[in-house]
Amino acid sequence: MQTQNATPLVGEKPARRLIRKDEAPPQIFSPKRHREVLRMLGMQGGIIGGEGRNDAGDTSTFSRELEHVLRTLYMQEYPELKARQLIPINGEAGPGARTVTHQIWNVQGKARLGNAKGDDIPLVQTTGAEASSPIVGLRLGYAYDTDELREAVMTGRPIDRMRGDACREIMERTADDVAAVGDSEFGLVGLFKNSNVPTVSPVTGTWTASTTSAQMLGDLTKLLNSIPAATKNIHYPNALILGTDEYNLAAVKEVDTTNRITVLQALKDQWRAATGRDLMITSWVAADLADAENDGPRAVAYVKDPKVLFWHVTLEFVAMPPQLRNFQFVIPCEMRLGGVDFIRPKAAAYMDGL
Repeated sequence: MQTQNATPLVGEKPARRLIRKDEAPPQIFSPKRHREVLRMLGMQGGIIGGEGRNDAGDTSTFSRELEHVLRTLYMQEYPELKARQLIPINGEAGPGARTVTHQIWNVQGKARLGNAKGDDIPLVQTTGAEASSPIVGLRLGYAYDTDELREAVMTGRPIDRMRGDACREIMERTADDVAAVGDSEFGLVGLFKNSNVPTVSPVTGTWTASTTSAQMLGDLTKLLNSIPAATKNIHYPNALILGTDEYNLAAVKEVDTTNRITVLQALKDQWRAATGRDLMITSWVAADLADAENDGPRAVAYVKDPKVLFWHVTLEFVAMPPQLRNFQFVIPCEMRLGGVDFIRPKAAAYMDGL
């Protein structure tokens, strides 16, 4: 089951709910909308241009085909996009929100052994700061002109789906970029660009093919260990993202040539043995130029948990009803999203210069 904005594009009572992958989204065109579209195209009563087939099924071809295009858009998945795989999503603010506010917490304290007569009880100290971030609309659209639509109705040929597919893909890729590095113009902060997340220097850095497996492991282990050290062993990272080149080097550099164990596998094995936790390691092209100067790679280790960080997506992709503008039917599409908020920024760490 996947979460989609199931709001009918035409209808009196829109609603948002979960849509099963094998379930079609709600009807986009009502019978009244069919008649309106056909009248706009000069195809009343099933007559195409005044002559031709008088078939009620054929006259609704355009509406059915456009509905099919829109349904297909809602079912599209883009597995190569990383943000939805790597960052928990939060939509609690709702589609009408313009800003979201959260608390950034830092907790300190240590329990002390003692007997019942002791009255010197240590206390937990909590410090917090409010942070607000904007929610911004992401918009794009596509169109079909009236000549294309008349031809589709007359010939019974499906209308081109490519424009609709491209529209959704471009919007999803733009959203993916925002989640990764943010957008300074609108004040959105990405996963790789949070100023509250500590940056750790590598032991070796500047990896090449001649960098040894021990050196690579030393850099990555330092990055991972910095998080439990900064949080007094409260948080242990379960996710590590590397730049493309760094990931590829670590994926082929072998620690054990006999058993063909690579740096990445050795790191996972060592982390599980030391902490009892699994470690997910992946690459993201957005990390390739995400360092402080925006000209080199940045690795990030973090706890993938909505209690630590999340990405605001308050309105999933929605296609509006077709709008007739001059001689085109324009389909505006929209999402609403924000940046990535770190509730506990010390549960993450960056490393530049690998």
